[in-house]
Amino acid sequence: MDGTDEKKYQYKITEVAEMLHETSSTLRFWESKFDFYVKPQTNGHNTRKYKEEDIQKLKRIQYLLRERKLTIEGAKAYLKDNKGERVIENSEVVERLKEIKAELLDIKNTMLQMYPADTEADDDECFD
Repeated sequence: MDGTDEKKYQYKITEVAEMLHETSSTLRFWESKFDFYVKPQTNGHNTRKYKEEDIQKLKRIQYLLRERKLTIEGAKAYLKDNKGERVIENSEVVERLKEIKAELLDIKNTMLQMYPADTEADDDECFD
């Protein structure tokens, strides 16, 4: 094994930003606002190193802000009130549903390529 399939233990901010489809500056902003919740390790040069736990916390913050549309203060209050466990469950469910949707769309597109639209059948009835 060449090591590329092994899971990393620490990630750079650019890698985490890419995983979450956010900018590095957004992650730094969230860290400043949620400093009680997420604190990646830094070295002497202020280079951030994120563990899997840090990434999961950022995903929870992202879920509250992007999916639930909470304000920064609302998300902080939610996390501080020990409702974080529900956030974990909800964000994981939403993430999995997005994956399932993508898989289903891939299947739909494959089927449409294999079986071009029949003049008698309406695609919308079969796939929507």
